[in-house]
Amino acid sequence: MNSKNYHIVLFDDVCVLCNSFAKFIINKDKKDLIRFSALQSQTAFAFHDKLKRDVDSIVLIDSNNKLYYKSDAVLKILEILNYPSWVCRLLGGIPKTIRDFFYDNVAKRRYKLFGKYHQCPIPSIEIRHKFLD
Repeated sequence: MNSKNYHIVLFDDVCVLCNSFAKFIINKDKKDLIRFSALQSQTAFAFHDKLKRDVDSIVLIDSNNKLYYKSDAVLKILEILNYPSWVCRLLGGIPKTIRDFFYDNVAKRRYKLFGKYHQCPIPSIEIRHKFLD
């Protein structure tokens, strides 16, 4: 399924917060290791048998097709980006239940807090290769 050995981030493409995080990833992805796709896309559908049914925010499918959800996905993305290790250690040192509690609370209120696009923003030509269908 993930034949190009890219890491794939599935995200809510109408969520302003999710799009901002995708832009952050794109800016930090100097080795061009990550691709993006909407949770409602054909790419996501190809993984439907592996995805949890109630996914509504971010999922990382690593280059070995292992899936990461919620705060684990965020931490793994930061690790892939070689983000400062002290940040990853600090966040990783917080128990998963606590990290996911905060993640879930922000995710549940993300449209109210950050807004929602009426349609998915179209990526610029320079980064369009990073987006899968």
